[in-house]
This record gives sequence, structure tokens and C-alpha cells, in this order.
Amino acid sequence: MATNDSHHSSHRKPHVLIVGAGIAGLFLGHLLDRQGVSYEIFERSDSVKARGSVTTLSPNILPALEQLGMLGYEHLHFSRPHLHEVFLNRIPTEKIYYNKKVTSVTQDDESATITCSDGTSYKGDIVVGADGTYSGVRESVYAELIKTDVLPSTDAESLKKGYICLAGTTDPLDPEKYPVLKENHAMLHHVIGDVKNYVWSAVNIPGNRISWNSIHHLREHEEDTLQNAEWGPGASEEMINDVRDFLVPYGCTLGDLIDATPKENISRVFLEDKVFKTWNYKRVVLVGDACHKQGLKPLRKQLLPSAGQGAVNALQDSIVLANCIYDIESLSTEGISEALDEYYDQRYVHVVEQYNASNVTEKIVYGHKFYDRVVRHVVFHFLPKSAVDKKLAKNHAYRPQVAFLPQVSNRGTGPVLPQKPSKRYQKEQKRASSQPA
Repeated sequence: MATNDSHHSSHRKPHVLIVGAGIAGLFLGHLLDRQGVSYEIFERSDSVKARGSVTTLSPNILPALEQLGMLGYEHLHFSRPHLHEVFLNRIPTEKIYYNKKVTSVTQDDESATITCSDGTSYKGDIVVGADGTYSGVRESVYAELIKTDVLPSTDAESLKKGYICLAGTTDPLDPEKYPVLKENHAMLHHVIGDVKNYVWSAVNIPGNRISWNSIHHLREHEEDTLQNAEWGPGASEEMINDVRDFLVPYGCTLGDLIDATPKENISRVFLEDKVFKTWNYKRVVLVGDACHKQGLKPLRKQLLPSAGQGAVNALQDSIVLANCIYDIESLSTEGISEALDEYYDQRYVHVVEQYNASNVTEKIVYGHKFYDRVVRHVVFHFLPKSAVDKKLAKNHAYRPQVAFLPQVSNRGTGPVLPQKPSKRYQKEQKRASSQPA
């Protein structure tokens, strides 16, 4: 349990409790470490093991990763487990507590406390809910807001489930059998089925591996009867059998890729869609899927540049939140709440913009209705390249960087939105420059 006798001091740095050891939580932990802020991460599972398919890193996040010395610009496509491992390796093992399922969050004028299912409790200045779509932190805070009748009605509504996804990443494969692995760039293939409302994709990634997925558009009656299943080893054998014979343009079937994927790395999950309006309350704040869930994140970025922003949005949340924590001047509830409000103000508008774009892209890339097919044909065959370039430039202009580290210059020719400066960092730099050599 975190304790500090100087709790009322406005000069003391906050102690942050991060709930969830996913990409957003781990990345935030590293950012806090870089600014000297103490933190602890609480993970409900007995270990940290990311599952899933491919993650695309766009120019919206690469400058910040370069600031941290994590990544250059050689690869844009990664397996999600590999990206997760990169972040996990940056966190000291003693900072992560496992088997800690948070059941409640309470706050007072001086601190916030999380209570876990094993009866333990931990106290800090700020609680960050990075615990995913079915966030226990969000549920606890929303329950409090419902009692006072201040929670927006839309935040209390259930998540919309429209698709179910089967995904995984193979073990290293033989390049002679799969020549696409010899390519030095990613070759994404996206197939829209004529029957069964299925769409499937495959893309080569570093390490002679292929990431793949198959997505089934649920009909209304299927949504009502199916219950949520998290990313995990219990993949649906029925769905695997359904998609096994689907052809992939690598000279193989989806079944061949599934057989080359360890069972524990195959996952089945429902894809929900929602952007919550309430992201923070007093000393508690949400990041990533806990506050905005974009179910479908298409990968065809050349023609549909608004897509593929799920993981990127989560990382951007962590950057902006870390910047706002860095500028906290007072650890009073008012001081912390003001910083968390600033985080929300900076991020919400961009997340909503990406969410709306993804909804349009979803119909074009995954839609099976006649109208969807017509629009898809027009977009992929007649949309001018100039329109695509203009949309790409607009999407990539937003590139939040870590405010308390030296900024990375723009490597390209496209426009970049101005960075939100850190008042504290500017003062520190000015003070340092005025010191005698």
C-alpha cells in the first residue's frame, strides 16, 4: 500500500495506481517512470500475455516512440503480442501485481483507494482504469455517478456487439513455402466472402510470421444469444471449422495458418463499439478500451486511411495523460481533477473523429449489403489518389508527443498539428539555460 507522510504537499509528485497491464497501462507506466512519478500496475490475470493478430503503428504515434528510444520507422506492422512484450520489458517486475482483480474504487479529499477481490487494498493519488472493455474501474465509478444522477444515459447503455473475430499469429514459417515472407514490406490480403457474412485477412510481419483474422458479421438474433468471450485460449472450434477452408492469396487456406498457430495464441472475441462520454471523475481516469472501444479496425490503410487506430488511440491516451500528470501543480482533488479534465479535453474530440471514420470504413471494408458493395466498388476503383493523400495527411497531422522530452522533428512533408506545450517543462528549460556554464 502506498503511503506518504507529506500527502498534502503540492510539491510532492503523485503516486499513480494503474489497473490493467495491457498496452495502454504498460506504456503509461513507462512514461511515468521517465518523469520520476511512482506507480504500481495491477493485473487481474496470473500473468501478462497478449493475444490477437496484427497491430499497425502509424505516423500518429511513431514520433513519441522515437522520443522514448523504443522504435524507429523500419516496421509499421507488428504482431500485437510482440508490441505488448516490448512495453512489458520496460516495466520493472516489482511494479506489477498479478491476480489483482479490482472490485471497487473509493475516493476522498486526500486519496483514491482500490480494493481487490482478494481483500487487499491500495492507496494512491490517482487511479487509472486501463482494464479494458469491461473495466471494473469504470463500473465502480459509474455506479457512484448513477447514485447522484449525473451519469449521461448513453454511458449506462450496453456495448453494441456487431461482429465476432477469430485471430492469431503463426509461429515462424518456411519462406520457401510462403514466398510472401521474403518481401521486405507488408503484403496485406483482405477477402470478402460471398456467403456466411465472413471477411478474412492475412498479412506478413517480421520474423517470418503471418498474422491473420476472420470476422463474422453477427445478425441481430445472434447478438442476443451469444455472450461475450474475452481474448483467450478458448477459441471456438465451431468457428475454426467454419473458416478452415477459406482461401488465402498466399497459396494456402486459412486452416493452414490456423494449424501453424499455437492454440494458446488463437483468440475469439466479440468486437464492441462505443465511445463513453465520461472519462474521469475526481481522482479517477480511464484510458484505452475502458473509455473508447472501436470494434473493427480495418488494416487497408492505403485506401482507407482512417482505419487501424485502436491501439494507436490507446497509446495516444497514455501520452496525453502522462503529459497532464507531469504538469500537476497541486495534489488536491481539485488540482488532480483539473489535470484529468485537460486530458479529456485534448483527447475526446480526436477519438470521436476516429470513431466516426471507423464506422464509415467498417461498412466499406466489411459490409455485405448491396449498398456496401456498391460503395466499396466506387471507393476502391474510382476514388482519386489525391483524395486519399489529402485524407492521409489530415489523419496523420495529429501526432501528440511526450511533452517532457525533447521533441522529434517532422520527417515527412505533410502538415503536423502543433504540440500542446508543457508549462513546467518550458520553465525547467528556461531555468537550465540561465544557469552559468
